[in-house]
Amino acid sequence: MSNTTVITGNLGNVPEIQTFNSGKIKATFSIASEVRDAQGNKTTQWHRISLWGKRAERAAQMLYKGAKVLVHGQEAERPYTDKNGESRVAVEFSAQNFYLLAKPVRTQA
Repeated sequence: MSNTTVITGNLGNVPEIQTFNSGKIKATFSIASEVRDAQGNKTTQWHRISLWGKRAERAAQMLYKGAKVLVHGQEAERPYTDKNGESRVAVEFSAQNFYLLAKPVRTQA
């Protein structure tokens, strides 16, 4: 696979599962990763991730909000028109696989 990208971060939501008439299954979720600028300031960057087939089913079973994951795959741009009629480009990351790295630490209240 050419132009492979790796993203590591925390899930912002549980995977959303879609089953199409063809029988294909798609899981979609968001990952937040920290990025530092030239001055060392941290910002959060959100990535929209999609998985297909058996990997999508596995993601639905294993992943949960806050989980630390690594995904690798390719970024794809998809043009669309927003509700105001303006042309926009959505960037979606089509993952080939994912790895659950660590569970979030839960503190008692």
